[in-house]
Amino acid sequence: MNKDLYVGYTTCASEHDAHHLLDALLSKSLVACGQVSGPILSKYCWDGEIKSETEWNLTLKFKIDLKEELTQALHFHHKYETPEWIFQSAESSKGYLEWMNQSE
Repeated sequence: MNKDLYVGYTTCASEHDAHHLLDALLSKSLVACGQVSGPILSKYCWDGEIKSETEWNLTLKFKIDLKEELTQALHFHHKYETPEWIFQSAESSKGYLEWMNQSE
């Protein structure tokens, strides 16, 4: 198993926004692939109030060396003032990592 990739998670206000963000990141070759899923119900605190919103999950797979550039692009293209952006190192099969390297 290889540990040269990351999986990142963010949420968007609509399915359209999630697809638009994913397309922007794919067009810049910052992610190898992504999945849009939802709708989901998110609850969080904002400006001292508990909020409840319908959102869409966006899961992104990317190479570790693109993390900083991807983070900047995600914040630039995301419609939220403070988008959720959580990422972690992940293991993958050799074949999947080879595919990621070819998808640039």
